[in-house]
Amino acid sequence: HLGSLVDILLTTVEGNVGDKNGIWISGFFGCGKSHLLKVLSYVLENQEHTHLGKTKKAVDFFANKIEDAVVYGDLKRVVAVPTDTILFNIDSKADHHGDRDAVLRVFLKVLNEKQGYSGDHPHIAHLERYLESKKKLADFHDAFERATEGSSWLEERDAWAFHRDELIVALQEVLGQSEASVEKWVDGGEDHFSLTPENFAGWTKDFLDSK
Repeated sequence: HLGSLVDILLTTVEGNVGDKNGIWISGFFGCGKSHLLKVLSYVLENQEHTHLGKTKKAVDFFANKIEDAVVYGDLKRVVAVPTDTILFNIDSKADHHGDRDAVLRVFLKVLNEKQGYSGDHPHIAHLERYLESKKKLADFHDAFERATEGSSWLEERDAWAFHRDELIVALQEVLGQSEASVEKWVDGGEDHFSLTPENFAGWTKDFLDSK
């Protein structure tokens, strides 16, 4: 079915897809669905990989595997378009609380991680998203490192609560807000963070629009 799959992907990247841009992979347990999906994720991003001392683009590993030259040519046309993939196992990413928003929280987690934001703390990711929208995220990283006398925000953000005071200082510096205002957010941001399908859709659209 590789030829059919490539046809769909080619139609998608060339902008003639209309509203039919989803693919459902079905099959019996153990037939290789996840393996196929993982291979596709590597091929679509088409990064360079090294194997047996040779560095090649992902699609080049298929030059001798796809016998149909037309299919391989179409696949190369597909991967010529820059593509981001977000590959994840939903079960391994879930926290197994079993609530109605479990799937939504997994989707937000992997989107945040793809954008370089905190995956484990959605309200911290929301702060990072806001700072980046104001073009102040890099300034915040620098300010936090100064406030902590050398600690990296990316390394310490999962332990943000232990750096409450330094976080407040850094946010004051880059946002120009009062200490009381920043303290209010830092101490209440997690409780007041709202995750809805509409919010997630908006954040996803913003990410797509940036591409």
